[in-house]
Amino acid sequence: MESKHKNALIVALLAVVLVMAVGYAALSQTLTINSKATIDQGSAEDPNWKVAFDKSKTTKVSETPGATGSTPHGVINFNDDYNATITAEFDAPGDTIVYTFTVQNYGNIKASLSAPTISLQGDGDGDSDPSDTVVKNNNMTFTVSSLGSSSLAADATTTFTVTAVLDSTADLSGLSEANNSASIQVSFTAQQSA
Repeated sequence: MESKHKNALIVALLAVVLVMAVGYAALSQTLTINSKATIDQGSAEDPNWKVAFDKSKTTKVSETPGATGSTPHGVINFNDDYNATITAEFDAPGDTIVYTFTVQNYGNIKASLSAPTISLQGDGDGDSDPSDTVVKNNNMTFTVSSLGSSSLAADATTTFTVTAVLDSTADLSGLSEANNSASIQVSFTAQQSA
């Protein structure tokens, strides 16, 4: 009889060990979930995610005359919600135009913004500065500032400026209008932030 109890006890212990082994194996498994999502910069149809230029607050701040006292002329044209083209026409050395751009998060998801970039548009001698924050063309220099904030909460705004200057030493005698004006592309990107 003692042998039957020993066999029953051994079977019971083996059953317990088996249950523990299966339980341990089940609980120690790593669960991996892979997912891929793409979030674009939003649209009017998607109010949860939209970051764009606030066109009502984006203006040229000042047009400061240079040596002759003649006022330079600056224009902003929006290509879409994330790209704009600024045009500067200078009349005299030292002319300065400062454009202020406002970016707004119209959605309810926090956004992380890239640094704004500028690039020369159209024909011309080309951009002699390799960076994305300065364009030098002929006697003109365009410089973009950093963002007031690169993190944008829902319904918040931030600003940056582009300053256009005609060298104070520029000699415009005999130059065509194409050599004292330029069009510059201004851009930024946004992505969802944690």
